[in-house]
Amino acid sequence: MGATPGYHSHYKPEYLVEVAGQPFPEEVAYCTELLSGCSPPVLGFVKLITAYLVDACGPKRGAGTVRTALFGLQTPPLVKGAPTVLRVPESAAFDEVASLLMPFYITNARSQIEVSVHPESRAAAELAKFERLATVLENDGDFDRRLATLSPYNVLVASDEAMREPLLAMHWVSRLLPMGHVKSVLPNNDAFCAKFSRSAKWLAIAPVGGQKRALDA
Repeated sequence: MGATPGYHSHYKPEYLVEVAGQPFPEEVAYCTELLSGCSPPVLGFVKLITAYLVDACGPKRGAGTVRTALFGLQTPPLVKGAPTVLRVPESAAFDEVASLLMPFYITNARSQIEVSVHPESRAAAELAKFERLATVLENDGDFDRRLATLSPYNVLVASDEAMREPLLAMHWVSRLLPMGHVKSVLPNNDAFCAKFSRSAKWLAIAPVGGQKRALDA
């Protein structure tokens, strides 16, 4: 589907509820317990997002014949001190967090997101389940002061009304994570593809495990 009609499309609630009853892809089956606190429509939406990412992650080879190209989803810039910051305010429920968090959490972009949680947020207990996730509990004032010390790539707020509409999975992900490409001026350059396919910049499904990491306040 083209970009313009695609961005004006969204999943119907009844379809999301139907998808909620289906299993997660095998590669991210561990998400079943992590997302047990989601409502059925949000769970269905997250399952569509994860299925898309399992299929879309990794570099794809272009079909051109004059030059050789690789393209695909990528991690945010690998720059220290420039994370994507996800703010979870006091009013936010886990439903408002899940679809923003999971594209990072199930991929190698997990290390590039920081989750700032208001201590009284209803989502705090659900977020405590997540391992290997940089989180910090802080009130609004502390969050604003800490944010001023960073140069974030992006700042997401879980209660933002504009970020709740269940867009088509590919377009939802495109608002959170970049896509890029790299080219060789030579045709059929297999050595180029072999070398650059190994770049850490390509988005990939991440392994599960490890310990939850808390940021210093």
